Amino acid sequence: DKILRLAAAHRMNTDTRRTIFCTLMTCEDYVDAFEKLVALNLKGRQERDLAYVIMHCCLKEKKFNPFYQHLSIRLCGVLKSLRYTFQFAFWDKLKELAGPDGPTSLQPATNIGRLVGGLVCHSTLSLAVLKICDFTQLPPPFKAAVSAVLDCVFAQDGADAVAATFKRIAGAEEYAALRAGLMFFMLNDYTSTQNLALVDAAGKAMQAKSGFAADFE
Repeated sequence: DKILRLAAAHRMNTDTRRTIFCTLMTCEDYVDAFEKLVALNLKGRQERDLAYVIMHCCLKEKKFNPFYQHLSIRLCGVLKSLRYTFQFAFWDKLKELAGPDGPTSLQPATNIGRLVGGLVCHSTLSLAVLKICDFTQLPPPFKAAVSAVLDCVFAQDGADAVAATFKRIAGAEEYAALRAGLMFFMLNDYTSTQNLALVDAAGKAMQAKSGFAADFE
């Protein structure tokens, strides 16, 4: 079977991963994929494979496919623990992409950054997902992924929505370095937006005395 051979080529080395992969490759749309994946009634480690396979397929696309973002948001709406796994899968994939065997293209990092950006904008994750970043020495894949996350955040409807996203990491002392790093990045390395008013709104939101940090560690 062609799909099973493709699954093997992508190292889907367990029955669960092969089933998830084949479902993604043969579904009609993200709604169809969502219904079929939920019907599998995966538990424990099997459920965690959902995030792994979705993240893997997303980064392998030649350009970002919003299918994976819509599907991930929908799945996290019913499988609450999946948000933890998406965070860890994002971290693992970023480290792989920045490693010595990572691809030269930055498209995979951009792809998973936009997937995570969608989860951030829907409050499934918060910008705390970027806390693993050392903004003083970001490798190119990390820069691409962070930029993609911010692209999604700044594309929200209006300054209030943007500010609300940044306010979720306000107040907590454990995110002080993250707030400083994000501000540094937006002012020095982020070139996707020229709207300084939105950057200013983000900075003010992060300086708020209190905020809800949706940290899933």
